[in-house]
Amino acid sequence: MKSHENPFNHKDAVYLSRFVYWDSEWNIKKTSSPFSFLDGRIEFTTGLDHLNEKDVIITFGMCDSSAFTVRMTKSLIEKLLNRLW
Repeated sequence: MKSHENPFNHKDAVYLSRFVYWDSEWNIKKTSSPFSFLDGRIEFTTGLDHLNEKDVIITFGMCDSSAFTVRMTKSLIEKLLNRLW
């Protein structure tokens, strides 16, 4: 089965996440490519917060039935913010 297939013929949708960088005037400056945390069809980011100087905590849901928390380095997010708006 390919990633993002619809094996149970449920809603024909794929929810992906993306990082967005705004300047102080709320102009979008950079974005990441769309991505999935766990390669699921329905994932939705619910929060992101500063943890320490090096890391952030990201919360997300999957398939409307599971909740997850991931710790991600700020340097990885900066690498993912590669698309100029």
